[in-house]
Amino acid sequence: MVENYGYVYRYTLPEPFGKIRKAVDDLGHPDARFFYYLSCVIGFQRELLSLLVSGERVVVDRYIYSTFVMHEAMGASVNCVDMASLPIVFPDKTILLSCSSEVRNSRILMRGKESQDYIQSKSNEFDRASRYFYEISNQMSVVETTDMNSDEVYRAVSGILIQKGGKDVGHI
Repeated sequence: MVENYGYVYRYTLPEPFGKIRKAVDDLGHPDARFFYYLSCVIGFQRELLSLLVSGERVVVDRYIYSTFVMHEAMGASVNCVDMASLPIVFPDKTILLSCSSEVRNSRILMRGKESQDYIQSKSNEFDRASRYFYEISNQMSVVETTDMNSDEVYRAVSGILIQKGGKDVGHI
């Protein structure tokens, strides 16, 4: 979708970070995981700045807000970091795709990558993350997708992406 509107899509897990992701996750330590993912966001800055300087418009999946929110939901001590002081480019458009817990769980299962047991074990964590996202949602465009099909979500997000202004760094 983002390519249709002249955006470049990126996920914030640049090499060499991807090589140690599983080992960090296997530690089971929320603070270590938070600082790993925060390092990924910071490590992504060189590529992001290069894209922006060359005139590209960029959509970044899983950027700074999701790093803080998801790790806070996991129990990490995210408050020890002042997000506003980080040496990163902050997005000028942030889109939060939201839905009910039931729809979220169903969509995760439909992807075929996770089991029902996984959903049950993570459901409270996902619900906490959803609440934390809503606490900061005044900084985002929120698209409530519970009753939307994929085409409707596409149209809603498209409407946000085509709005002009700023440095054109999007974050989903």
